[in-house]
Amino acid sequence: MRRLPIVFVLLLATSTLFAAERFDRDSGLARDNIRARHVILQPEQPLTDADRAELRAKGIDVQHPLTGGRWVARVTASAEASGDARIASLEPLGADRKILHSALKDLGRGRAWANLAVLFHDDVAFDEARNAILAAGGQLDPLTVKYLPSQRIEARIAPSAVATLAADDRVLAISGRPRHGLTELNTEAGSLAKVDVVQAAPYNLSGAGINVGVSEISVAQADHPEFQGRLQAFAQPGGSEVGEHSTHVSGTIGAAGIRPDAKGMAPASHIYQYDVGTGVGSMLDVFDNAFPSLGLVSNNISLGFPLGWCTSCDGAGFPVWLDTEEYYGAYEAGYGVPAIDDSVLRDGILHVFAAGNDGALPGFEQDGQHRHVNPDTGDTDKTKIYCVSRSGSGNDCPLPTCNGGCERAQHHRDLSPFDTMSVTGSAKNVITVGAVQPIAGTVVPVSFSSRGPAKDGRVKPEVVARGWNTLSTVPVNSYATSSGTSMAAPVVTGIAALLAEQWEKLHQNAKPGPVVLKALLIAGADDLGNPGPDYSFGFGSVDAKNSVDLIIGDNGQGTQIRSTSIAQGQSYEMPLNVTAQQNLRVVLQWGDPSVILLGDDSFEAKALVNDLDVKIVDPNGATHLPYVLDKVNYQANATTGVNTVDNTEMVEIANATPGVYRVVVTGSHVTSGPQAAVIVANAKAAPAAPPCSDPTEMGGNDTPATAYGDVPTEQTVSGAICTQNDVDYFRFTATKNGPMTVTITAADTPLRVTETASNGLTSSVDVPAHATRTVTLQYGSGNGVATALPVTVRVEANGTLGANSSYTVKFSYGTFVPPRRRSVR
Repeated sequence: MRRLPIVFVLLLATSTLFAAERFDRDSGLARDNIRARHVILQPEQPLTDADRAELRAKGIDVQHPLTGGRWVARVTASAEASGDARIASLEPLGADRKILHSALKDLGRGRAWANLAVLFHDDVAFDEARNAILAAGGQLDPLTVKYLPSQRIEARIAPSAVATLAADDRVLAISGRPRHGLTELNTEAGSLAKVDVVQAAPYNLSGAGINVGVSEISVAQADHPEFQGRLQAFAQPGGSEVGEHSTHVSGTIGAAGIRPDAKGMAPASHIYQYDVGTGVGSMLDVFDNAFPSLGLVSNNISLGFPLGWCTSCDGAGFPVWLDTEEYYGAYEAGYGVPAIDDSVLRDGILHVFAAGNDGALPGFEQDGQHRHVNPDTGDTDKTKIYCVSRSGSGNDCPLPTCNGGCERAQHHRDLSPFDTMSVTGSAKNVITVGAVQPIAGTVVPVSFSSRGPAKDGRVKPEVVARGWNTLSTVPVNSYATSSGTSMAAPVVTGIAALLAEQWEKLHQNAKPGPVVLKALLIAGADDLGNPGPDYSFGFGSVDAKNSVDLIIGDNGQGTQIRSTSIAQGQSYEMPLNVTAQQNLRVVLQWGDPSVILLGDDSFEAKALVNDLDVKIVDPNGATHLPYVLDKVNYQANATTGVNTVDNTEMVEIANATPGVYRVVVTGSHVTSGPQAAVIVANAKAAPAAPPCSDPTEMGGNDTPATAYGDVPTEQTVSGAICTQNDVDYFRFTATKNGPMTVTITAADTPLRVTETASNGLTSSVDVPAHATRTVTLQYGSGNGVATALPVTVRVEANGTLGANSSYTVKFSYGTFVPPRRRSVR
């Protein structure tokens, strides 16, 4: 339940009532005296691009997706909405819905000013946005230097004015801002990820010609000998200090290997390293306005916003409780998550986020001593020490040491270590990396590594890499080891550069997009932990060799890596030819549009906008569905089913036998489309079938009336299934009692054979590829002469057509041959 300060509730109620009255009064949408305004549109079914264009022509501009298939729409004064069958409802976008959870929390602190982020509708220009904030008595944050493309302004606003601002039609949403700025996530990666293999012959990959980004809160030592002039560092306008963390992360990506054991993943790549500042606005400014012109394929962000406990918040030796743990894994606009998703799709850069280091509680002094944040300033209150009651009574903490208070229980004491995913790492289109370490011949999560899920149950982290005792570059011209998901993320960023290098070799120097890179990293990962994905390891440990081999196997031909687009209700099929028994893995990946969770949405609301579904139909006709996880039972094994949460879906078939497998992708709920997607498989697509040659088709045998025959007994006939929906019919006539048997041998296309007699008897058999089966009907008893019995045989495909869809069919049945009479001459 949302708890609001009483005064604020009264103000909000007045504003919301006004908005509702205005909407009711203006419910006749075609009246010319109604000004344009923004509403919530619920369509009857997913809208096509043509639907949206037609609605726009009628004065209804469908703008931004919301949860539950809803949209924000701008309705003009003369809009024609009445009676439009595509619109289920139009509702007011009231002030109460615009104020997000994070804003309410900040407003409830009782301060004179609230630090908020205000999101504006797509059609609102900067001057209008600024005027809206100034009209409410707000002050723009001077650090916010760019408005576009995120339509976001950070401002200081009096709590009493927030309801007025929220009632302004130009405002889409109002969120809180992080209580603490971005921090570094610190606490022989290449070997675990098999980078050493692809750096050596015959691969010889180095990241040469590939540009990557590094986002930090300092600048790296650009003249460190390991970078050899390949690193450019960009400071904040007021200057930046040279940092150990930024230098270490950059070295993990691109150190040349002067010291061999500190060699980076992509030792010839070019690194553009930026100090992105400590705020959401400054980070998005770099993403939106600096990165797009640099030709980056990936960008490393080994940073995160502290949420629950913070050990880097200047607590003067004590952990600091921030009281924001509900944002772990949340799709929260106040932390820029929707804007990050937008930037991936707009700029074509794969953002690689560290998962966070909140998987374990911090170390406490006696009595759980810690500090809190001053609610008035947002800074650590260093004048007070809070303790935790030993008995749970709340009155047995030692004084004067515990002068801040004696708490009955420790904050976040049920940390499991699940549900600790960084908020920025919860974005849908990024790849988030957890940290592992090798121990005694196995690989385990490092205790501090944050685990999933995202709040709506999505798989987080997607992959893991080594993040323990990683040796890399540090100022000045030196080396050091460090641990953290900060060290794991650059392993993946560097591997992405190697994948891009290999991709360019086979695609005329064209760069792979972020969706392709993410799919390749996941498809090549080595499964760890529970079978399939889980919330500790994601889809597994990155494996550079596996992912590079997928690119090489595809050879730029689309046989293993295929891009497609799926509209609402449409399906796309990709046949795969398994030539030897193997573990078959197929990954479907798409870049999903961002979504805004309104104030009345729960954190657990699905962030997925466009839902595609993948399945594999094996040669025997059995259907295999993708993995799904249980967001409540964090450690349960993955099951299989229809995945309605993730924009990454994986289907695996253990010990898949030779044959043709059909990969089927369906647009189950595509709200704007068609939706572009990438399919990656570890088996090659089946070649297109040659022109069909079926002698029985000469006269047309696709209906019982045109069946081929009568076929004599003991006769073998050759046929072929020429298209997926082709059906062949044959006929014969039995004139003696006894078995009527049809024997069919399939090439590489599975078949179904149905034998039907005119007396109503029928029987079917499924014939796997490269197999022989029989189907038999019994006519009467014994083997005496009988009334002529017409029989038809139907042959059809029972799976994806292979390269050779031919078959042979033999007919064996009883026939009466009358005795020959001698002629008299």
